[in-house]
Amino acid sequence: MRFALTLIIALSIRCCYAQDVLDIGIYGEHFQLGDRAQQSYGLMIHFPFAERFTLNYQAGIGPRQPEGLFVHAPAGAIGGGWLLANSNGGRWLSALGLLMTVLPEGIGYYTTTGKFATHVSLNPLGVSYWYRRDPYYEKAKMSCNFMVRGKMRKTVGTWDIYLAPFAAATWIYTPSLGMEEWGVRAGVALGLETDM
Repeated sequence: MRFALTLIIALSIRCCYAQDVLDIGIYGEHFQLGDRAQQSYGLMIHFPFAERFTLNYQAGIGPRQPEGLFVHAPAGAIGGGWLLANSNGGRWLSALGLLMTVLPEGIGYYTTTGKFATHVSLNPLGVSYWYRRDPYYEKAKMSCNFMVRGKMRKTVGTWDIYLAPFAAATWIYTPSLGMEEWGVRAGVALGLETDM
């Protein structure tokens, strides 16, 4: 079991670093879903796995008025974290939970490269969570984003940094009563690229 798990992880890591450039950024965004509006801040990670292709991860948190909270994360991180927390020491459930946490939210593709790159993404494995204390409201919904990023690169000293404005259409798979099915996201990411 340990040998198989080690082999799977090693091959996955080698596959992810095929281009030898890792893209990590912090972001701020506005998400409009019908009359629900929220801002969130978090982390975007894009692992290259083939020529111009990436595995995408995005996790963020933000306030929701009044007295609320909005969270977005990959479904694998949510499910894997739950399995790890509830596996009660079971080796197979713990291993499955660990593997689930590295599942990406989606895949992306650089349509152009260079100093001004365009990156399009399809992220079908996202989870959005809304909470409000008064009046009480709590929902977690699976969602899919189609995102376009314009990535402007610059080298500052030894750092390869970027600024990436983005926009996305979001589809909530099973909206609740009174919840819109389609939404729009817009924001900007600031990050760095690093050679592996």
